[in-house]
Amino acid sequence: MNDSFSRLQEWLTVFAYLGFTLFIIWRIFTAQNK
Repeated sequence: MNDSFSRLQEWLTVFAYLGFTLFIIWRIFTAQNK
């Protein structure tokens, strides 16, 4: 494995966590607005 691939994997993990938390927050926000 070269260095750029591991760095790409790190970014993918970070974006996955960010997207997941944003999705949860958005779901809670829309559920409360109903």
